[in-house]
Amino acid sequence: MLDREIAIYQRLIQQGAEVSFVTYGDHSDLDYAERLGEIKILCNVSSEPLEWYEENLLELHGNWLTSADVIKTNQTYGAQVALRVARELGVPLVARCGYLWSANATREYGKDSEQARMARCTEEEVFSAADAVVVTTSLMERDIASRIPGAAHKIEVIPNYVDTDLFRPMSVESTADSVLFVGRIAPEKNLDLLLEALASLPARLRIIGEGRLRPTLQNRFSYLMIASPGREPSPTGNSRDSSMKRRPLCSLRGTKGIPRPFWRLWPVKPRSSGAIPQAYGRSSPTERMACCAN
Repeated sequence: MLDREIAIYQRLIQQGAEVSFVTYGDHSDLDYAERLGEIKILCNVSSEPLEWYEENLLELHGNWLTSADVIKTNQTYGAQVALRVARELGVPLVARCGYLWSANATREYGKDSEQARMARCTEEEVFSAADAVVVTTSLMERDIASRIPGAAHKIEVIPNYVDTDLFRPMSVESTADSVLFVGRIAPEKNLDLLLEALASLPARLRIIGEGRLRPTLQNRFSYLMIASPGREPSPTGNSRDSSMKRRPLCSLRGTKGIPRPFWRLWPVKPRSSGAIPQAYGRSSPTERMACCAN
């Protein structure tokens, strides 16, 4: 999962960029340093209170943040901090999100809940002020444009990518009447609807993934679910997974990114001609980039 998550930044580095992740995690985030390679980790080493840490990011990580040419978020939760830093530094903000925070909050807590209102306010503030808004589906694009007309002209749809070196057909015998789901077992994935549909078919479902809904689904649909360890397949490939004939997309979000390796993180400082245009479909001159993944 981590390898897939950082692949786009590794590609930027190959083109001469410099990237850092500014995280809310403590010093244990530094344990990822070997796997991240040239990506620098800027974390909350001394475990300061969250509000204090957010307010003093520039003081704590100023040597790196002040040299950034672009700041990019990875989700909307926490993006107001990225917006504030971008404004203070006078650099562009790319507000990217793999799903709409407001849609999830509305689904889980209700449209008029405090959580949903906070999410909508954050999206309006960040998307209105951002220099570019990047989403993963056209449905998200239409939602934002309808609620925040001022952001409509700067929205770009860039779907989540698939690593075709990892996810590719293999020469194995297919398992008859089987369906494979790979992902988090969460409400937005809509797995209960999939299992209800399978109840009337001569098929069973194998789930590769984990989440808080697994026990509930197993209790309700144990006769439809093929036992599996619950973890994602190995990067070297797994014939068990490749043998499945059908792979559904039943997410309520449409296409969505996988869970983030850090709860929130920011990359900082790409420095390469062409690195940003290739990654974000823009034709800008040489830039450094700061990315924020939440």
